[in-house]
Amino acid sequence: MAELCQPRAVPSGAQRVAEHPLHRSRLGDGVVVGVGGFIVLGYVVGFLVAAGTLFDMGSYSRGTWRTTGRRRRTWELCVVLGWVALGWGAVLVSIVWFAGEARNQVRQALVDLIAEREIDLELEDRKATIAAERRTIDLTEAPAERD
Repeated sequence: MAELCQPRAVPSGAQRVAEHPLHRSRLGDGVVVGVGGFIVLGYVVGFLVAAGTLFDMGSYSRGTWRTTGRRRRTWELCVVLGWVALGWGAVLVSIVWFAGEARNQVRQALVDLIAEREIDLELEDRKATIAAERRTIDLTEAPAERD
């Protein structure tokens, strides 16, 4: 009868959860899920960022890259390898691309090429205008034929 009079120890909420048969109480479970989530998130985010970076790199013509002395394939390879390395590497390479000097040089080369093409077109227009004027002068100053 003495056993019935003694207060019984009630387990706390954490103890009840830990004693539940479906609860896994191994210490590393949360770490594994956290690392796995970080890797999956890296691949998803890295894929989106890498796609945007590759699209930006591809928007510049080969001539633009050639005038800078840089190789587009090298940068593209860095982005792809960065994505393969857990995805976050692609984010790092993209930050270097967008904030770095390489993109500025390629963009400036594009501006220079466009300016050169406009100058070439203006010269072609001037040559065509001069040639057309010469033809009209030659036709009007031709001597009249005698019978």
